[in-house]
Amino acid sequence: MAVVAERVRGHDWARAFSRTTRCLAVARHLGSTDVAATTDRFALYATVFDVERRAELDRFLEETIGPLLAYDARRSTDLVATLEAYYANDGNLRRTAGVLHVHLNTLLKRLDRVTTVLGRDWRGGDDLQLRLAVRLETLRRALRT
Repeated sequence: MAVVAERVRGHDWARAFSRTTRCLAVARHLGSTDVAATTDRFALYATVFDVERRAELDRFLEETIGPLLAYDARRSTDLVATLEAYYANDGNLRRTAGVLHVHLNTLLKRLDRVTTVLGRDWRGGDDLQLRLAVRLETLRRALRT
């Protein structure tokens, strides 16, 4: 996989290198292989790989899944990963439990905790922001490792 940075202006090579390197990590985590791309191709994920947009990402995540992140930090749980698996499996409970290697009842208890933390609306019809926040948090974690 190859990622090419945007045109460098004002000799800001360090920023371009950082963005390109982080974009490559995001692309790999998304499963992109054997492809050449520019950072613009992954612009949707720019808040994750562009360090200058970190505050923007932090604000979005705080507004959407902040309580969930705080709960996970306080209780040493990973409900964000539970939601990531749930969404990746299109809400199929048995497949999600299998991917997480937990019993179905354990998964149901975790999803009940998500409801307690986020409120009943998280399973509502328009969950795009929540899905996006969970995905961006997952990518942000991948970049940290």
